Amino acid sequence: APVRDLPDAVRLAHDGDARATTQLRQAGRTVGDTLAAVVNFFNPEVVVIGGMLSTVEPFVAAIRSQLYESCHPLATTTLRIQQSEAGVDAGVLGIGQLCLRRALAQLY
Repeated sequence: APVRDLPDAVRLAHDGDARATTQLRQAGRTVGDTLAAVVNFFNPEVVVIGGMLSTVEPFVAAIRSQLYESCHPLATTTLRIQQSEAGVDAGVLGIGQLCLRRALAQLY
């Protein structure tokens, strides 16, 4: 059956589908490579991975692996890569907080 959307891909990966897992692992490497530029420039203490894809371990592992491979060694000395405590709701909570801050800023 064709994959219609992200929830389908995540479900297939959780069910052990090799093709979905391979594709999500590749996506994780791409995300990790992109994040490496950000980490090298800003040198953050932590990178937090959230949302639905954060529940797919091969995706998260690929991000982690690619970050350590692509970053300057000094940028990863103390770098922590962790999954969001908010899980799949991280994006919704983040946009909610942003909207609340903007609304409060207009009041004061």
